[in-house]
Amino acid sequence: MTSGQNMNTELKDILNKAAEFHGHLGPFLTIGVRMGLLAKKTLKSNGFGDLSVTVNTGNKPPLSCVVDGIQVATGCTLGKGNITVTNLSEISAVFHAKRQTIRVKMKTEVFQSLKVELLHGDPKKMEETARKINSIPDAKLFGIEELASKRL
Repeated sequence: MTSGQNMNTELKDILNKAAEFHGHLGPFLTIGVRMGLLAKKTLKSNGFGDLSVTVNTGNKPPLSCVVDGIQVATGCTLGKGNITVTNLSEISAVFHAKRQTIRVKMKTEVFQSLKVELLHGDPKKMEETARKINSIPDAKLFGIEELASKRL
């Protein structure tokens, strides 16, 4: 099995766990999982104890579904106090680990096309939209910005 196939299997397993945790598989949950995995890889973090995150989606669905995806992918939880949510109403998050801080933000054009699909699409097709998002490479979905290192 190639490493790409391993990654797809790992991603599929995490998405299944996230859907179980969240209640269903949706596009914003998938985005959160992908953001969390990308941040862990970029920061060379194992998640859980060495990572903290501030998610900028606010707490209203569907944007807030990103938070559940990040929690499952990173191990950061509200209960452990290593995840916070701010109300900027954008799909971005600031991750900190090992004296390095990055912002991962969904690219505007992808967000706009998703917004249109969700507002005018069939709600029964949310899982299909999530799977479509899952097939988009990280570089096309997200921008990553390194920030001055500070503890969140």
